[in-house]
Amino acid sequence: MKSRNTVLCIMAIILFINFLVFKANALILSPEEAERIEMLLKESDAYVHDEDKKVLEGYREKLLNYEILTQEEKDYLRECYLNMIRNKLGEEKFNEYCKLIEKRSSSAEFTQPERFRLYELEKELRESH
Repeated sequence: MKSRNTVLCIMAIILFINFLVFKANALILSPEEAERIEMLLKESDAYVHDEDKKVLEGYREKLLNYEILTQEEKDYLRECYLNMIRNKLGEEKFNEYCKLIEKRSSSAEFTQPERFRLYELEKELRESH
């Protein structure tokens, strides 16, 4: 049951990040995404591994040259974003964040305390460096 919940949570986060970061229906990532990658590399220096930095730099260059990222490259980019979120929040808060995102995207009632908690977690993500 935990494994199923974890998979559902990760899928919800991937969909959420896909919507926010990749503008949901875009087939080609733009140079704007390259700027987001650059901001990710600068602001979260401690949260991105050296190997990931090199790969992300390559993706950034491709996007600046209007080259299309493969689905594998897009998935890798999403995983980097997820890992950054997990590293910033820690495992416990990350799981809580997943559950709140999943609940918000479902038809279940999303209460005011849950909205506030999600706001707090998102604020923590924005403020942590």
